[in-house]
Amino acid sequence: MLRYIILLLSFFPAIVVGQWTSQGSIQLVPKKIQMIDSLVGFISTSQGLIKTDSSWVNFTWCSNNETVNSFQALNESTIVKGSLDRDSLKPVYSETFRGCRSWQHTVGDDNIAFNAVKFKGDTVITNLDAKKLIKSDDFGWYWDTLTLSTKSGVVYGIHFTTNKTLLVTKSLFGIPMRQLFRSTDNGRNWNQVSTPAFQGVIELFVTESKKVIWAVGQNGQVSKSEDLGKTWNTIAFPANVDLVNLHFVNDSVGYVCGGNTITADSGRVYRTRNGGKSWEHITPPTKSFITGIFFVNDSVGFATAHDGRVFKTTNGGGPATRDTLWPNAVEDKAVELAKHEIKLFPNPSHGKLKVTWNFQTPRNGMVVLLDSRGRIIARSPMGSKQNLELAQEHLNAGLYFVSVPTPEGREVLRWVKK
Repeated sequence: MLRYIILLLSFFPAIVVGQWTSQGSIQLVPKKIQMIDSLVGFISTSQGLIKTDSSWVNFTWCSNNETVNSFQALNESTIVKGSLDRDSLKPVYSETFRGCRSWQHTVGDDNIAFNAVKFKGDTVITNLDAKKLIKSDDFGWYWDTLTLSTKSGVVYGIHFTTNKTLLVTKSLFGIPMRQLFRSTDNGRNWNQVSTPAFQGVIELFVTESKKVIWAVGQNGQVSKSEDLGKTWNTIAFPANVDLVNLHFVNDSVGYVCGGNTITADSGRVYRTRNGGKSWEHITPPTKSFITGIFFVNDSVGFATAHDGRVFKTTNGGGPATRDTLWPNAVEDKAVELAKHEIKLFPNPSHGKLKVTWNFQTPRNGMVVLLDSRGRIIARSPMGSKQNLELAQEHLNAGLYFVSVPTPEGREVLRWVKK
C-alpha cells in the first residue's frame, strides 16, 4: 500500500504577480500536468505521480519511487500510467479505479515499454517494445498486439481522433526528429506521414471536437491539421523558442509553452484566440523553462516551470504583455523573425566545419555543438569576427546540431559528419 506523504507548502505562500498566481513548488522538475477541475489535478515527475486537491497549494504522492513517462486521468479514481521502476529499472504499466489507494501493475520486458499510454472509453493503447503496440478494448483485461513499424524506435505519444483513426509520434533510432504514424483502421495498419510541416514536432494535441489537431516543436514550430493528421500546415509563430507542450480549450483558443531546452530558462507561454492567426505573450513571472500547460476552461489555467513552481491564472493568462526577448510577439498579426543568415560548410564534412553569420556577434556568444540526442559535446566562443572554424574529426559519423545565438534567440542547424 502506497504511503501518502503530504507536503504542505506553507513556506511557499501564494504570490500574485501580474495575471498569474504562484501556488507553490513541488520541489521537482514537472513533466506533465493534467487537471480534473480547478482544484484537483496530477503532475508526473521523475520520482512518481503527484496529486493535488487544492490547486497545488499542497499535494500528496499518488505513486512514488518511479519515473512516470506517461499518464492519463479520467477523474480522481480512474488513472493509467506508464513508468520505470527506480529499483528494478523495469517498465511498468499501471491502472487504478480507486484513485491513489490501489494500483494494478504489469511489468514489461523491454526497457522502453509503456513509454506512452492513452485511453478512450474502455480502449487502452500503450507501446510494448520498439516496434509494437498493445491494445485492450476492456480496460486492460485482454490485449491485442499491433505492429506499428518495422523500424525500431521509442514511442512518445498516442492520440485518438475518431473511433478508427489513431496517431502515434515515434523517434526512430538514428533519427532525432519524431516521426508521425497514422492508422485509419483501429491500429491494424499504419502509414508514416511525411511532411516538412511536421519536422521538429515534439507534442500533439487533438481538440475536443476532433476536427483540429495541433502540433508544436523545436524553434517555434507550430503545425495544424484539419483532416485527422493526414496533411499538415505550418503556422507562423513570432518566437524562435522550443515549444514542448500545448493545450487548446476549443479549435481556435489555445496555449503553447516552452523555452530554451539547452539552458532550461527563457520560459514562455503564448496564447492564440483565432486558430493561430496571431499569438499573444502571457508568460508567468519566471525565467525558468515552462514545462507544461493545462487549461480547465478559457479562464482557469495552470503552468508548470522547470524550477518546480506551479502557476495559476483565472483570467486566461490576462492581457498580453511585451515579450522582452521577442518584442513583436504581441502584434495583431503573426510576425516573422528577422532573417539572419547562418552558413555551415562544408556540409556534410569529415570533421572540419566553418560557421559564418551576417549579424553583429552577441556579447560572450557561444556556438554549441550537440549530438543527435541533444547532449552538448562542444562549446566554442564566437569571438569578434563573423566566422568560426570547428575541428571535430574525432567524432563518430552521424547527425549533429550546431546552435548559434542571434539577437532574437538561438538558431539550430543540422550538420552531418561523414
